[in-house]
Amino acid sequence: MQAVEKGQFPGCAYALRLRGELVQSGGLGHAALLPKRAPAGPHTIYDLASLTKPLCTALLCALLRERRELGLKARAAHFLPLLKGSAAGAATIAQLLTHTAGLPSWIPLYAHGRGPIQYQRRLATLQRESRDPSVARYSDLSYMVLGWVLEKVAGATLDRLFERLIARPLGLKATRFRPPPGWRQRCAASEIGCRYERRRVHELGLSDRGFPRGAVRGVVHDRNAAGLGGVAGHAGLFATAAEAALIAEQYLPRRSRLLRPETCRLFLRPWTRRAGQHWALAGELASCDDARQSPPLAPNAVGLVGFTGTSAWIEPMTEAVYVLLTNRHHPLYRTESFHPFRRRFHRAARLLQAPSSPRKFLFN
Repeated sequence: MQAVEKGQFPGCAYALRLRGELVQSGGLGHAALLPKRAPAGPHTIYDLASLTKPLCTALLCALLRERRELGLKARAAHFLPLLKGSAAGAATIAQLLTHTAGLPSWIPLYAHGRGPIQYQRRLATLQRESRDPSVARYSDLSYMVLGWVLEKVAGATLDRLFERLIARPLGLKATRFRPPPGWRQRCAASEIGCRYERRRVHELGLSDRGFPRGAVRGVVHDRNAAGLGGVAGHAGLFATAAEAALIAEQYLPRRSRLLRPETCRLFLRPWTRRAGQHWALAGELASCDDARQSPPLAPNAVGLVGFTGTSAWIEPMTEAVYVLLTNRHHPLYRTESFHPFRRRFHRAARLLQAPSSPRKFLFN
């Protein structure tokens, strides 16, 4: 494929589900270039990065809401006493899900201590960056808080909740937090030394102690998630493209094995109303100004992208799920936009929906 040959990214894996059927999956290029080349394919496991948000955290929120264990109007401080009196503690579950809690998009919490207690103490000192509840500001911190809320409500760690309520019911075999050592050769490598984040930490005058030196492979790339042992509400999940697509399908009303149709519709409908900022409880809408990767998709498609080069989008009307997983920042961080390639992928994948389609993916 031209994109791989031109060095836009080492390799990728992709999956398309249509009306409850996996109609296409495959891989191209390499899962790792260093220390030696390893081919990418449907079996390759990727660090999903922020796809952890919709495929784990938001989905668990939907499941616990159905069980009447978690309400969308509940405030985080009700479950997390360390956040009482803070902007994070005052945020509702719905605000955290839709990035309207006014929290910063990112800060290196690990620079102030490790583990949930130290993280929460630091979060309790932060002020809202926007007082307008209609303003959506994408925030890793919001989903970290959601992860802790889920653990408190269910009385289990997030990785165990995911295994019990999502992975096991769906029969997933290659999706989990903290991949065991035996999975390492199947995992796509990420950026060497997390240099992009290290540079941001240096710009803040903070220490990069504990950062990896070599290529990150089989362990979470995100350093805030690493400071939580690799299990966090905003990042840390690993999966193959086909299994990520199956999880995403659980938001489709007529296809979900986990959620009731009314819950699926609730989590896919537009929630924020500010012009150009369109978010659902399950993710960003394709009509959002920032969703430049998705113009070929329907305006009400819902999805998200991840820093490592991942994306998952759901089209409710066509009952289609598009998943593209890459390790675009291996071996080093790339500054060029990845949106044009995502648009090409979605455009090619949509052709498979035509009744006369030969079901042969154009990227093969």
